[in-house]
Amino acid sequence: MGTPAGGDRASIADWIGVAVIVATAFLYNGWLLNARTFFFADDWQWLYYAEFVPWGEYLAVFPVQLYNDRPVGGAFIKALYQIFGLNHFAFQLVLLIVHAINCVLVYRIANRYVGFAGALLTALLSATWFSTLTAVGWSAAIFDLFGATLCLSVVRLRQRAIESGNNIRYDLIGAACYLLAIRTKEFAIGLVFLLLLMNMIAERQRVRATLQQLLPYLIVFGVYAVWYSRLVLVAPVPGIDPYALNFSIPTVVASLGFQVSTAFYEKIIGVTGVMLVIFGLGVGLAAASADARRIAVFGFAGFVILLGPTLLLATNSSTGYHALYLYTPHFFLALVIGALVTRAIVPTVVAIAISLLVLITPNWVHYRQDVVGFYVSVGERSAAQFHSALRLLSPLPQGATIYISGLPTFLNPFAAGPGKSLMTAFKDPTINVVVEKPDAELLAMFCEQPGPKRFLRFAGKEGAEVTAEIQRRCVPAGEQ
Repeated sequence: MGTPAGGDRASIADWIGVAVIVATAFLYNGWLLNARTFFFADDWQWLYYAEFVPWGEYLAVFPVQLYNDRPVGGAFIKALYQIFGLNHFAFQLVLLIVHAINCVLVYRIANRYVGFAGALLTALLSATWFSTLTAVGWSAAIFDLFGATLCLSVVRLRQRAIESGNNIRYDLIGAACYLLAIRTKEFAIGLVFLLLLMNMIAERQRVRATLQQLLPYLIVFGVYAVWYSRLVLVAPVPGIDPYALNFSIPTVVASLGFQVSTAFYEKIIGVTGVMLVIFGLGVGLAAASADARRIAVFGFAGFVILLGPTLLLATNSSTGYHALYLYTPHFFLALVIGALVTRAIVPTVVAIAISLLVLITPNWVHYRQDVVGFYVSVGERSAAQFHSALRLLSPLPQGATIYISGLPTFLNPFAAGPGKSLMTAFKDPTINVVVEKPDAELLAMFCEQPGPKRFLRFAGKEGAEVTAEIQRRCVPAGEQ
């Protein structure tokens, strides 16, 4: 009689844990649902594709370029656009739901290896690790967000296969998710190596049995490894491209160092602080059981493997050093810390101390408040400018050229493209937008431009239609 009751209590605790994880993910990141946030930068590029690129082009099974060929993520954005249009709140709500799902998935994964308490800590850290959550607040980062969902699903399906006595159905679904993950973002291709390590380190299986069980995943990996190798030869990324890969150990070491230091708030606690965190992890692992150390090794391997090709990006480029890439790997870095929650006092204290540091540090110096304030202020201004332009320009003749002055560089809703936002809103790819140029240059270009044209001048959030005024300035003085 005691066993069923104990099982019921465990089940109740498990579902309470899931509820706490979901609530934490929403409460901590709920500021992203603020009505003053708005689409930003690359969001408009993908929304433009969602409007004008047909569904058929999202069905490409194989990439045509090494990097940034991600039809599954693009299809996700297109589906949201088809359902919600340009409703930013709806987009952000979906992104938060996906983040909560990811946190529950890592809880399920961790629960098999580190028990309820360690798994709960892993998931709560994942939900609130501010330095790693850039993807949650950015529609154009759906590739990282949904890519994480697929990767975590693969790992969990592999676990379910093991739990069921290697039922092939779980692995076939897992291999399908693996393929979708690769076509969502390239970092996922290394996931098969994480599965190998999981089988051998966390599950303590022999190599032969591991290879047999992972055959569906190995087939997917083999096909895409050959395809990407071919692209390296026939369509390499130019060296001047910010996404050019640098196959060197110093690049990998520098990139890994940046990601670890960014995760642990090096700009706030300094290099010494980060080194103390790493030292503390070492002390905790040394005092932990062999089982805990194995899971920590598996977790750190997941962190490195899922940084993937980003570790090869040139460190002198803006793309190479970006906290965005931490989103998927941070679930496994959280697992490293969760693995320390054991019956031993020292590793548990270390896990709690590092978790508190991760949670408190961004609030301690108002870093989190400043970032939130930046998102909200830029979003509020961009939304006002975007809707002001729509009001002023409607109706707009097809193929019109729009000149816009008075906007900050980059941090405006028309910079991407430029003008992809207006092309999307008016459903007209023939629109031309000229922005972020000196007023004198805009005037000269406007005067030389034949055909339909408009001129908007912004002062803060609101714009004004000044086309007639600018046209008068185009008339030579003797003809006035």
